[in-house]
Amino acid sequence: MTDPTLPGAQLPNGATVIALAQRVDGPIIYLTVTEGMHPYATWQAPSGCPTRTHWGHYHSSRSDAWQDFIERAAR
Repeated sequence: MTDPTLPGAQLPNGATVIALAQRVDGPIIYLTVTEGMHPYATWQAPSGCPTRTHWGHYHSSRSDAWQDFIERAAR
């Protein structure tokens, strides 16, 4: 498996990482793309286990997903 903290990596859930941010309070926030009706998603993962993604927010457009990514990373 490639390093999940690098853009272009594939996560265990099948999503490909577009961007990521490490929040000050610990979690990693991912912006990902997959196949499907809502191909873009943001995910949160604990800093100590970057492949354990949870709390997904799904989006049909990249711009909506990007805005969600920015907001989640800033929390």
